[in-house]
Amino acid sequence: MIPPEGQQHGNGHTNPRDQPPAALAWVPQDPPIHPIQPDNRSGHAVYASVAARSQFLLGLFWERPMHPYELVATLRERGSAAGVAVKHSSVYSTVERLHRHGLIAVERADRQGNRPERTVYSLTPAGHEELKSWLAELLEDPTEDPPRFDAALALVGLLEPARAAELLTRRSKRLTADAADLEAIVAQLQVDGLPYLAVVELDYRVAMSRAQAAWVRRLALSLEES
Repeated sequence: MIPPEGQQHGNGHTNPRDQPPAALAWVPQDPPIHPIQPDNRSGHAVYASVAARSQFLLGLFWERPMHPYELVATLRERGSAAGVAVKHSSVYSTVERLHRHGLIAVERADRQGNRPERTVYSLTPAGHEELKSWLAELLEDPTEDPPRFDAALALVGLLEPARAAELLTRRSKRLTADAADLEAIVAQLQVDGLPYLAVVELDYRVAMSRAQAAWVRRLALSLEES
């Protein structure tokens, strides 16, 4: 887990190793969790929302340079479909963090009439690499986290079709393997005498994993043919 920015040790000095790397950071008051650590479930609901917003913003910056006000408007149009919460304060805080960690850079400052000056940001090479890394992680990893996968699907067009198909194929195989493992557990528990209602949740997970695996496999084949 990445420690909070500027964490101090007993001698009162900040350990350089505690400084966040050039990767997506959390906004203030959010749990200190790196966006692509799916196994850490602490503060999960907030963490998923923050991670999706940060990475969705990178996707918007990939399209074109924008100022925060434009980001808010665009997120309101598209973000809800990807499970991204939209608040002015959250978007501006996230933009500040992305800029601080070198994932976006100031491109210019625009002023129209008597309106306040608006800073336009663009994606940096580091931001582009972070975005590609995040997309690869979420498309391949079937860890239960629908908001993250939904957000990845909303931006899957940023990857080359062959690469997206490769990652989705891996995801489908992992989902199928997970379903088989769970199915074996369900069968053994029933052999041991447990009634079906005692294992219905596991059976549901088997069904959902198989359904998602089939859908993801169809998407991967479609991308391979495109």
